[in-house]
Amino acid sequence: MKLREFAEIVRGTIIGDPEIEITGVSGIKDAKEGDISFISSAKYLRYLQASEAACIIVKDQVEDIPINQLIVPNPYYAFARALECFHPSPIFKATISDQAIVSEKAVLGKGLSIFPLA
Repeated sequence: MKLREFAEIVRGTIIGDPEIEITGVSGIKDAKEGDISFISSAKYLRYLQASEAACIIVKDQVEDIPINQLIVPNPYYAFARALECFHPSPIFKATISDQAIVSEKAVLGKGLSIFPLA
């Protein structure tokens, strides 16, 4: 996903290259090339110079760093949205396992899954 596409999702302002490809999400200490990360406190600024992140989500622009920045009002929210975009929840097929134990009196809703040994 291009940084500009993610910026549209979170309504952020880009400082840097909007066409950079974002391929993952990581904490600031562990960020690698292609990752988007965030900082929410000045105490994490020291990690920016050594970070390989493609982009950093921040509330206010950070001066003198070579990393693309995405300015948003709430970095925690934007980071959570990044996690949703790059690590979506698995979608389960609606099914009832033959190894599940379900009462004959149970009233079951539509579209649910009951897993083995439940």
